[in-house]
Amino acid sequence: MTDMDAFRTAVTAWAAGGPGDTARDLAARLPVRTVVLLEGRSDVAAVEALAARRGRDLAAEGVCALSMNGATNAARHARLLGPSGLGLRLTGLCDEAERAHYARGLAAAGADPDGFFVCVADLEDELIRALGVDRVGELVDAEGEGRALRTFLN
Repeated sequence: MTDMDAFRTAVTAWAAGGPGDTARDLAARLPVRTVVLLEGRSDVAAVEALAARRGRDLAAEGVCALSMNGATNAARHARLLGPSGLGLRLTGLCDEAERAHYARGLAAAGADPDGFFVCVADLEDELIRALGVDRVGELVDAEGEGRALRTFLN
């Protein structure tokens, strides 16, 4: 487990009602300056994969992509990690349908509600638009999921 993974685990436990000591200690010890709040683990995987593809090492840059396990947890995470908590810069991605959860949560925590990118439909839509349908199909096939995708599309 990397240090950033340990930080993610500690924050997740803290957000679920556990003690925050480990998250505070890791935030002080690690170069975490910014947290990218994301709805789920697949969003984290997508952001990290795209960053790596562009030659970016988020952890080395002090950036933690963090799953909140659902958009309705935005306020809790913003309170713990933002200006009223650990004092970290908050940013993130959210689906259009989840915009209100993020805006309310960030505003309540004193964080910038405009610091988020709102995906037109959802993150998956943005990735398809960025990569193109053909490239997404190639990636899905490379993961051995081409048949499942074709079944879904039919």
